[in-house]
Amino acid sequence: LRVCVVTGKAAKYRDAATNQFFANADAGALLRENPPPWLRLGKHGSAYHEAMLQIRSEREDAGESAKATAAAPRLNTDGSPLAPGQKPGDPDPPGYFRGRKFD
Repeated sequence: LRVCVVTGKAAKYRDAATNQFFANADAGALLRENPPPWLRLGKHGSAYHEAMLQIRSEREDAGESAKATAAAPRLNTDGSPLAPGQKPGDPDPPGYFRGRKFD
């Protein structure tokens, strides 16, 4: 069963440009004037490619904001990095030397 993408009724026709089904001439004209958003592609011509470009730009934007808000490294009073859970001035916890884990 083919369904018109404009009206939701049973479709008798198919638009050759978009391969979308439509029920009558009015629905076909509307479909040609305003194609579905997934058919309005950018310069690359691929919905997948356009989506990946958008995701990549969003990740880059998020990365830049994370870099801008990154906290300074936590340092001990002697300048060495702190171990997880260690406070400045506290001795190194077991298994750590100057903020670095060792076995």
